[in-house]
Amino acid sequence: MLQKARSANSKSFLRELEFALIIISDDNVRSYFLQKLAEVFAKRKKPDQLFTGEKAIKKEILAYLNQKGEIRTANVWCRNIDINIKDIQELNAVLFNKLLTAKAEGILEIHLQDREINSPHVQFVGTNAHIAEQIIAQVLVDFGYESSIESAIGRKDEFIPYYEIDESARTAKLDDMIEYVEQKEKREFEAYSEKFDKESKKTQELLQKIKERTQSLKKSIQSSDELFKQDIANRRNKLRRIRRRIFKRK
Repeated sequence: MLQKARSANSKSFLRELEFALIIISDDNVRSYFLQKLAEVFAKRKKPDQLFTGEKAIKKEILAYLNQKGEIRTANVWCRNIDINIKDIQELNAVLFNKLLTAKAEGILEIHLQDREINSPHVQFVGTNAHIAEQIIAQVLVDFGYESSIESAIGRKDEFIPYYEIDESARTAKLDDMIEYVEQKEKREFEAYSEKFDKESKKTQELLQKIKERTQSLKKSIQSSDELFKQDIANRRNKLRRIRRRIFKRK
């Protein structure tokens, strides 16, 4: 779905700064913006930081992109996206290469949920947005995050901003969700590991009991065998004595 370009005042523009793609063909310009955005990101993390310089760098980026062509926003749905850092990095790598090759320059972000669109989507703000929209949709279908290009793109005439439906609409941040998923997976692994350790301990205890019983049975068999041998020996000795007595009488 194509919309007008985001402004420097837009809260959704560069909201997911940590995972945003800076798709710019000039390596020096891209490096410059990456450095500036890294500084903004570091300042965001400081609770006592009043000014981060975010609005200023947004203006710089938009001004630069304006020189390259008309800027528009493309929102492409990815409702089945896997919230996994490795999968997101792989998706970003593919999108970066394809968009750069198609000369669609701009900023790409994955938004899980915001007040306008209440489902996961990819937001691209930049040049050749109509081309970027098609490329992003195809990649998302290839990754299995949407069933078809039509589903991924959607229809603008059917779109209603979610905040008009629900006034309490909230924003979900990607880094928060990734952290939640990672913590959840960690808890599940620890629970499984604890269960495995308990079962392993029970198995070891059982094996130890079997070993002890086997050793006990072995000793018992050895003892019985010795008693049997001794009994045979005693019987033979007794038989010899009886034979001697018989021979003496003769």
